[in-house]
Amino acid sequence: MLTAVALSIMNVSLCISFGIISPFYPTEAAKKGATTTEVGLVFGIFQLILFITSPFYGAFVSIIVVYITNY
Repeated sequence: MLTAVALSIMNVSLCISFGIISPFYPTEAAKKGATTTEVGLVFGIFQLILFITSPFYGAFVSIIVVYITNY
């Protein structure tokens, strides 16, 4: 149960932290010489990784919950 809670808190924290930098990242990246394409790739790749890893995360949480309830 503790593992599932920790993973859920981690996931929420990750989304919150990425949501906090979203309004400021493009201007700061532009100051450092990044193009709008590169900024778009950063946001797009982040979402792609979330899309790819979500099924594994969901399966892992399901296994943990079943293990904990039978423990």
